[in-house]
Amino acid sequence: MKYIPRELEKHIKNNLFKGKIIIVYGPRQVGKTTMIKHLVGDMPKVEYYSCDNIETRSKLQDANEKELGDFVHGKKLIIIDEAQLVSDIGLTLKLMHDTYPDVQIIASGSSSFELANKTKEPLTGRSLEYVLLPLSFKEISNYTSIQQADDMLSLGLIYGMYPGILFGEIDRKELLGTIASQYLYKDILKFEGLRMPMVLEKILKVLAVSIGQEVSYEEIANSVDANRKTVETYIGYLEQAFIVYRLSPFSTNIRSQISKKQKILFYDVGMRNAILGLFSDVDVRTDKGGLWENFIITERKKVMQNSRDIFAKQYFLRTYDGQEVDLVEEWEGGLIQAFEIKYTETRLHKEPAIWKKNFPTIPVQIITRKNAKDFLK
Repeated sequence: MKYIPRELEKHIKNNLFKGKIIIVYGPRQVGKTTMIKHLVGDMPKVEYYSCDNIETRSKLQDANEKELGDFVHGKKLIIIDEAQLVSDIGLTLKLMHDTYPDVQIIASGSSSFELANKTKEPLTGRSLEYVLLPLSFKEISNYTSIQQADDMLSLGLIYGMYPGILFGEIDRKELLGTIASQYLYKDILKFEGLRMPMVLEKILKVLAVSIGQEVSYEEIANSVDANRKTVETYIGYLEQAFIVYRLSPFSTNIRSQISKKQKILFYDVGMRNAILGLFSDVDVRTDKGGLWENFIITERKKVMQNSRDIFAKQYFLRTYDGQEVDLVEEWEGGLIQAFEIKYTETRLHKEPAIWKKNFPTIPVQIITRKNAKDFLK
């Protein structure tokens, strides 16, 4: 399978052997292990350990200083994959780091909830954290021709941006279905307190159908026959597993006129399509507007996440009378940008009156299938 270098590689590589544990979060099958192995390349004295292996877990479980000494002996760099599977991994990594400060440790995990909870307090001031998401369009376009990148964009709208799905040899629908079933249920059902898998499945379907639309916990609860607290908790788990994220309404000085509902978007639209079993061509689909909006906002999020040095808070704007701006970005220093995201180009576009009134010097830019490639680089 073709390897596409990831934007995070250069940032991680620049911080190796600088006295910090490197922690990489991200969903399963997104390429964490492949990226880490690629960036260490042919470095000498590197050892890879997977905590999926029972023997590895038992060695790390409650290990004392001497046992850790045997574990790291003769190594310059250690990779610990699926680290969240080890109880008290944070304390183990802290002891390893403090006792053997010259050994570079890279830990990865597919659950931000489990790994972060186990490492946050013990590793305060001792670690750097990175989140690896599915491939970005920018990453693909950096290493493919213009035509190939455009083809990948079309495929990404249907099958998502997982490396193995875009560039692998296995049937895309089959592989996506496998990732969805393992990813959505095997991992998430491990969360303490998640006792109703059928409710989780219903919530996912409601979110998938509602792509690009505002939702509320109360409305979702009514749809899935559950209480609001359960829905809020389960969506929180979906966020921690890198399946969905929330987009809040932009308010500032026009708060009273703005809807208080939120949008819940998918980190990968292929996963969303798999939940609904929708794999038809985007051009003939009735959901292409919401699908395109989700795709563009997520790709924009990836660009910022991968850059490590540019960041904007993302919002949407929708008034009670239906005026809408799909994406509002608020940058450090107060800079604001606004975007309307349309799959097809329209001849006439009228900026919402509320936007023109409150932000007369900030134009609403139009992002379409035609100009998106420049927007996402």
